[in-house]
Amino acid sequence: MPTPAQSAISLMVGFAEEHEGMRAHLDVWRELGVMLDADGTLDQLDESDARHAITVIVVDCPDGLRGRADWIESGAGASPLHDPAAVVAALRRVSELVS
Repeated sequence: MPTPAQSAISLMVGFAEEHEGMRAHLDVWRELGVMLDADGTLDQLDESDARHAITVIVVDCPDGLRGRADWIESGAGASPLHDPAAVVAALRRVSELVS
């Protein structure tokens, strides 16, 4: 059975496969998924927070991740999250990985 992190990564890659604008960069999204899995970036998140983090990554990667992390950390974007601090840490780690 996949972990919440692995399920979220699979969601990201599946989203990239289904959307024409992302399909051209499918190898990049798959590589990011491998890096996130190996790094354990999402391992501290429950399933809901992992899915939220992946949504942010898909929408904001690469340039908007730090700004989104700051917004969540300010409290303005934290309401749907169970562990906002862990999501912020994951987004900042992804930002480092893709920089």
